[in-house]
Amino acid sequence: MLRGWTKTRIDGKGRIFLGVRAKQELGDTAFIIYGSVSHILVTNEENFRYIEKHIQDRIDLSTYSGFLKAMGAKTQSFLRNFYSLHASVEVDEQGRITIPKFLREHVFLQGELVVYSLGWCIEVWKATEAPPLKPEVSIEEALGKALENEGSKGVESNVAD
Repeated sequence: MLRGWTKTRIDGKGRIFLGVRAKQELGDTAFIIYGSVSHILVTNEENFRYIEKHIQDRIDLSTYSGFLKAMGAKTQSFLRNFYSLHASVEVDEQGRITIPKFLREHVFLQGELVVYSLGWCIEVWKATEAPPLKPEVSIEEALGKALENEGSKGVESNVAD
């Protein structure tokens, strides 16, 4: 599990140093997912494949309701961004990844960056846009819905039309 936070920089080739510990957690290949105009998410292949499977399970094109869900404007927007604005990248022996140019330009990553852990992934923020590290929500508020649904369907998906 990825933990902690740090400050780093992106170099002229689009590389950021995450460290040897990140290399151990991410493996040889990391997946970069668009987060917002100010940040990206970086996770390992296992977590990325889990996310893809979860999306595919929610949008089952073999059913009429799944087809209708896939045709919804919000779902199409989500899928367009998810599948168009992600990349798999090599994690080198020093724990560096190279952010592809199209993502650097879309997210405007340059100069100083802040890296936060979310446990299952890390967030890479432009330093000027990074949210502060202060608890604004209790664990009960953050996980309450997930804990309420434990043993049933699980957390509700934000993928809808």
